[in-house]
Amino acid sequence: MDNIFREIERLISEFNLKEASNLMIETTRKYQSCFHHEVIENSFNTLAESNMNDDLKNKLDELLKAITEVSKEVTDSEDIETVEILTEDANTLVEKATDDPKSSRVKIYLKRLEETATSLGKIAAPILTIAKGISTLL
Repeated sequence: MDNIFREIERLISEFNLKEASNLMIETTRKYQSCFHHEVIENSFNTLAESNMNDDLKNKLDELLKAITEVSKEVTDSEDIETVEILTEDANTLVEKATDDPKSSRVKIYLKRLEETATSLGKIAAPILTIAKGISTLL
């Protein structure tokens, strides 16, 4: 990581701002991809170990897979950040649903996840469809 920062500093000192900016964006994407993978993996593990009913478990599994697919398609830095929020919310949703699927907190996180997904537009349509299916199970 230090090498990347040194390279960015070198590019900036040479006034090669476009290349420096591209390198910073690429590094950020790699970091966010690693973050997303780790959080989603934790969510899948939590879900696998839970004792919730199979219908809800299957829908949450579908949700995590849909978020993973969307994360592969976004390129805009703002959308990447939005997917990071979706990932965190999905992780919390799985944790709360594992503790008590009928909890009001589960519904709150599901609603927040739907609002966040809506901001991504058409690309997040599968997430919204799955979220609606989850809400019928709560």
